[in-house]
Amino acid sequence: MTMITVVGLTPCLDRTLRLERLAVGGTNRPLRCDDAAGGKGLNVSLLLKALGCAVHLITPSFASGMEPVLKALEEADVPCSAIPVPGALRVNMKLMDLSASTVTEINMPSVLGSAQAPQAFLDAIAAQARTSSWLVLTGSLPRDFPPDFYARAIAAARAEAPACRILLDTEGEPLRLGLAGKPDMIKPNRHELELLCGHPLPTRADIAGEAIRLIRDGVGIVLVSMDVEGSLLASGNELLCAEAVPVHVFTTVGAGDSLVAGCLSVLDAQPQALEAALRTGVACATAHVAGHGAQTDVYLPRIRIRSGLE
Repeated sequence: MTMITVVGLTPCLDRTLRLERLAVGGTNRPLRCDDAAGGKGLNVSLLLKALGCAVHLITPSFASGMEPVLKALEEADVPCSAIPVPGALRVNMKLMDLSASTVTEINMPSVLGSAQAPQAFLDAIAAQARTSSWLVLTGSLPRDFPPDFYARAIAAARAEAPACRILLDTEGEPLRLGLAGKPDMIKPNRHELELLCGHPLPTRADIAGEAIRLIRDGVGIVLVSMDVEGSLLASGNELLCAEAVPVHVFTTVGAGDSLVAGCLSVLDAQPQALEAALRTGVACATAHVAGHGAQTDVYLPRIRIRSGLE
């Protein structure tokens, strides 16, 4: 079985407060409070494992507060390379307004607090890439990491394992600099793609045009999440659009991670099966938004995919 290595530099504890209605500037009393280990790297790893993939997570291990993350990995039987760092695991707040089906996120900054951490992660990435079919670099960078860290990670993985494919899912300067390494796949959302190209992308045709430009510049596959407008996947040979499936929203936090994991679970075994990958990714994201976890079978028949922009 092939191995997918996921690099998640910003684990956290996600605290979700469900409110009947968010009173901005007023007093709010949650109907329910849920704590869960989170962070893009952990989210992607756990779903890949649930979908039957062999997965390995590279993550920082803070001096305190790591128990929820380590427990989640142990329960899912996901091995990890834990890089020790000082400090405590950050806690992020998610305020869910049930009346409007919206989530307001308050994400604390991630700081690893170790001058040695970047090199330690690069060493672990290079070592793990040798036995991996895919390397997934996902999430924002800690504040005390250089903005070219992902670019350096791609270079290190390419040097050690040229056959290992690389998926980059980040934003801003780390994404722009990482593109120089010509990743095999990137997964921006619409806003992140607009930041990258420097102008609005109001239509699906605009998004497709920017995706095609990135492919001409050397990216293998561009997967764009567009919220209620669905998702778009472009490669050198195909342009596919998937409609969003209307569901009751349980949470939107981590939906993009589910899209990534679902697509990759197919591409790892069938590199050319782009339509099946997009269908599975959207089904996984839909199940996650509806609060049904990895139960994607119900949603797979409901995913509508069109070739091109028609």
